[in-house]
Amino acid sequence: MAVLQIPRVVNQLSSNRHYLYMYLDALFSRDPHLTFDFSDLQVDLYAEYDPGRLIDLLRASSHYSLEKAYEICKKKDYVPEMVFLLGRMGNNKQALNLIIERLGDVQRVGLC
Repeated sequence: MAVLQIPRVVNQLSSNRHYLYMYLDALFSRDPHLTFDFSDLQVDLYAEYDPGRLIDLLRASSHYSLEKAYEICKKKDYVPEMVFLLGRMGNNKQALNLIIERLGDVQRVGLC
């Protein structure tokens, strides 16, 4: 039985981002360690195809670039995710400002 190499499959699927999302999501669900090398790409794909689960990915993994993830979330205006990422980056003041100004919900301070 031949075993598919993950980087090779990712390369083959790179022209179809939706299939690539589904493939990496299935791998991540099976074993998050399998997708470590593609964490930044995975953040981008979740933001595009499954924004409701993006925060779960951000919490479950620490192998993505915080800055890149923040920029992706900022472009899409995903405020709770931006608050979470700012908290992980240690920028609690900016996170709190977002909570107050954009979410209007101080109970969300727990996201930081």
